[in-house]
Amino acid sequence: MWAWGLNNAGQVGDGISKKRNTPVQIAGLSGIICVAGGGYHSLAAKKDGTVWAWGLNNTGQLGDGTTNDQHLPEQIASLSNVKQVACQYFASFSLKSDGTVWSCGANNGGELGDGTNQAKYTPVPVVGLSGVSSISAGDSSSHALMPDGTLWSWGWNTFGELGDGGNSNQNAPVKVSGLTNVVQVAGGESYTLALRVDGTVWAFGSNAGGQLGIGTNTNQYAPVQVLKVTNQTFISAARASFSMQANLVHTTLSKRTVSHSYASPFNLATTLTEAHGMPLAQKSVDFSIDGTDLGTAQTDASGVATLPISTST
Repeated sequence: MWAWGLNNAGQVGDGISKKRNTPVQIAGLSGIICVAGGGYHSLAAKKDGTVWAWGLNNTGQLGDGTTNDQHLPEQIASLSNVKQVACQYFASFSLKSDGTVWSCGANNGGELGDGTNQAKYTPVPVVGLSGVSSISAGDSSSHALMPDGTLWSWGWNTFGELGDGGNSNQNAPVKVSGLTNVVQVAGGESYTLALRVDGTVWAFGSNAGGQLGIGTNTNQYAPVQVLKVTNQTFISAARASFSMQANLVHTTLSKRTVSHSYASPFNLATTLTEAHGMPLAQKSVDFSIDGTDLGTAQTDASGVATLPISTST
């Protein structure tokens, strides 16, 4: 298995925290049948049914009973007979060969589907599901496809990404409204796509950027058919196609402000979070005042970007 990219929390899995601009081989992993990437963590399922995890572990998404980041793959000891894995930004999911789904990590919006809203540091079963054919995860919601072609969802539902007709979060699986004969599901950034056996594609959830492909920019809380798409055999949904605007939320001054001018030195700071309140790390933030560029800073693990200002503004 090979990986590359940001590595601040060890998500590449090569034992260090240095960004990788070219692929590096992950030592000790072979016989991989399925991989999945979360916000800052990774999962791999092997032919022997074991699951291996590495990267950020702030909410227990690595399933090892701790919140310690891991820079090398470690086995999730309590899981066996797993045939598929999936990741939300801060949660992990494993589908076992018996059709049950197991989850760990963040859960304040019901992401784990275990009937509670408490984070779990080791895998727990998703309630009410058995005989599941396949799973998929968006940023903070998850989906299970059943052998009868029905689709079940749980987690955050701010934009209708669960497809149950409402926008209330669900901490246990609910049936997607009016959708049958589904053969594949793909979770995206607060929206979901479903492929039916007839080759049509259906979509629901966030639509501010037109990502549902229905000719409008209106969010959809139940499935609608994607326009001009027929006879499809595979679908995929984007997990990071969003834009951010940083707002100044906190400023500290080392000296008193006089006549609307800041005495130096002082710091400008802002906090970035995604839609559900989780911090966005390793993001570049441009600071400016009245159109004048002050500089750029990168957010830390808590989502805070701080720019020191050393001259009067």
